[in-house]
Amino acid sequence: MTTGLNSKNASTYFAEYLEKNSNEDSMKQVVKFFDNPFMQEFNRIEKEAASSEKQKEMATYFQSLKNTPPEQVRVQQLVTLNQEMRSSELTAKLVKNLILSMIKGANYNQPKDKQISDEEIKSKLATSLPSNFEQQMTNQIIAYALFTYKDVPDEKLNLYIEVWKTPTGKYGLDQLLNALDYSFSKMSEVAGSSFSLLNKSK
Repeated sequence: MTTGLNSKNASTYFAEYLEKNSNEDSMKQVVKFFDNPFMQEFNRIEKEAASSEKQKEMATYFQSLKNTPPEQVRVQQLVTLNQEMRSSELTAKLVKNLILSMIKGANYNQPKDKQISDEEIKSKLATSLPSNFEQQMTNQIIAYALFTYKDVPDEKLNLYIEVWKTPTGKYGLDQLLNALDYSFSKMSEVAGSSFSLLNKSK
């Protein structure tokens, strides 16, 4: 797995996509967009929530939701934020790409007469995933966001949502999400090929 999925490959493919598909002047505006103190504050909040030190606190927080469910206003804010940032859409793509690479790796190790086409693999994957797969991704992301932004006032979170609706915010997000999708697709291909080579060497 680490042959394909590692930070070095991620950085290489990420930069490769942006160099090929982004506009330099527009990307300069995107850099300024992320360097803004307001965005830097949210970047810090999101990184802290994802740290290993916060895992126990997160588990305790989720337990507390059984007795004190979140306000509907906050849930709706996070649904809107997820839609604007397309978080569940990207997550679903990345998971599918990873599974697809594993299946392809196993398929390439089969005798030629037992291999199936990439189109058939994609079709089988689509039918094997739960019908509500993307909704499950959305539910998990909303739950995670409840913890991430729990200390952020409603007014400030609304401002954060609005930032992603600006032309620069939309352009930057499109480029970043596409670059992530491209990077993980490329890394998954390398991982799949590695599975095949490893099995053949045995």
